[in-house]
Amino acid sequence: MTVVFGWGRSHDGQLSIGASEEDSILSPREISHLRELDIKEISCGEKHTLVVTRGGELYSCGSNEYGELGHNKPRSKAGRDAISDNGN
Repeated sequence: MTVVFGWGRSHDGQLSIGASEEDSILSPREISHLRELDIKEISCGEKHTLVVTRGGELYSCGSNEYGELGHNKPRSKAGRDAISDNGN
């Protein structure tokens, strides 16, 4: 089990904590729904985050303004649906 914490800017959903009235999270907050994943690596951009599992699945969250999340949704919460080969 991997425990992941996030903090910082959250306006675009890049922390994957769901809906938040806070633009910034000022202290570490556990992202509990990521516990279900066997995480190998996490990469953070200014407005998005990518999570790769040991099984090779890719999850993304945050702004998708330029297609950086790898699917057609405007934003998402990581740890719910892996990005499939066809980008959905």
